[in-house]
Amino acid sequence: MGVVMVEGTNQGRVIATPVLWAAAALGLVGAALYNWWVVAAFTHILPTPNMLFSDLEVQGGQYSRLFNSLDFTASALFLVALLLVGARGRRTEWFTMLWFTAFGMTGAIFHYSCAEALSASCRSAEWHFQLPMTHYAHMLSGIGEFGAVILVVLMARRRHGDAASMWRRFNRVQVDLLIFALPLIAATYLLDRWEAAIEPILLVVAASQLLKSLLEPETPPGAEVGISLDLLQPRQRADH
Repeated sequence: MGVVMVEGTNQGRVIATPVLWAAAALGLVGAALYNWWVVAAFTHILPTPNMLFSDLEVQGGQYSRLFNSLDFTASALFLVALLLVGARGRRTEWFTMLWFTAFGMTGAIFHYSCAEALSASCRSAEWHFQLPMTHYAHMLSGIGEFGAVILVVLMARRRHGDAASMWRRFNRVQVDLLIFALPLIAATYLLDRWEAAIEPILLVVAASQLLKSLLEPETPPGAEVGISLDLLQPRQRADH
């Protein structure tokens, strides 16, 4: 039993069942590690809801090495799982999810230099670009990480169109969560209030999209959707 390549520029691979199960297992373990916030949020580890979970990963913090390791391991598992299953007719979405894993690993390597939500001086220095470059590398990695997921969710929305399927309904829930969470995460960051109550929504959407990318059946040729300025419009791109 093995992985069989199928001819054609937009056709996916026929994935052997053991390979698919292995990828799904890696994805599930990665999703569990990626969502370490569940433990932090309901224990003394999280001192206040008025902070980002990245504040717990500040260099020298009590749990920073653990959380950085969990983030890196989760992203690495996601990467291996995506490589195992391949694009399967969704090349643009697949490559974008690979970028998601790269941003995740980068954010785990470069972490916050201080907890901006817990320190007014840190927040002031952050806004005045007075902190080490590693601090801003972590911020940009987080933006890239969630930006990649949002792009994939929107591309999937266009690709599904009006088709009646479980995957379309799943995608609609993701879109609704993003519509709810994105304005709030921006507001909570600017106001420095209740960031830990909203950020988990983005983490759940990211993990669920990774699992969807692994488990969703192959997309037929010609149904792939690319990145364009009208992602909110249900338009398909034929492959030539």
